Amino acid sequence: MTDILINGVTFCPTRVRWQGRRPLGVQGDGRPIYPGIRSLVLEWTFINFSTWANLQNIYDIIQSTGSISVQVPAFPTGTSQTFGYTEYSGVHISEPDVGPNFAEQFPSSMVLVISNIPVTES
Repeated sequence: MTDILINGVTFCPTRVRWQGRRPLGVQGDGRPIYPGIRSLVLEWTFINFSTWANLQNIYDIIQSTGSISVQVPAFPTGTSQTFGYTEYSGVHISEPDVGPNFAEQFPSSMVLVISNIPVTES
């Protein structure tokens, strides 16, 4: 598992993956044009209520009007760096998407998307 910091609070999702980007259009030579920002998807299975409550609280505070800072695994660019973490500020989070409960008190899954992550590529 990977530790993720969201506004200074540590979360341990079951799975972390960088989401693919949709092309904005096509250049004259036929190559796609991609946006300069990326999204990171965090997924949990069988989470506890307090994890959901903490993430929901962060979302409720900022909702669609504010931005946050996160520390996540760095997106590999042309720097040839080894695995490490990078802090990004000015990013947005989606409202936690929670699956059905298991044994009444445990949500069976949760997904959170961190978006507007600026990634420079060489």
